[in-house]
Amino acid sequence: MLKSSQLVGKAPAQEKLPYSSFEVDEETQKIVLCPNKEIPQMSYFNKNSHTAKFKNEQCENCPLRN
Repeated sequence: MLKSSQLVGKAPAQEKLPYSSFEVDEETQKIVLCPNKEIPQMSYFNKNSHTAKFKNEQCENCPLRN
């Protein structure tokens, strides 16, 4: 017997900054600056998903983190 239930996705992580606070290159759709004006080490865009990687040193003392 199959029991159905209401599926829910993961809640957004509270420690992450919203996408809208990052600067994105309109042509490539890649994140080019974080809200604290740091340049990502790597950034890519894939099917409506934006990813940017920063060095720990860039983020660990950021005043915008909780």
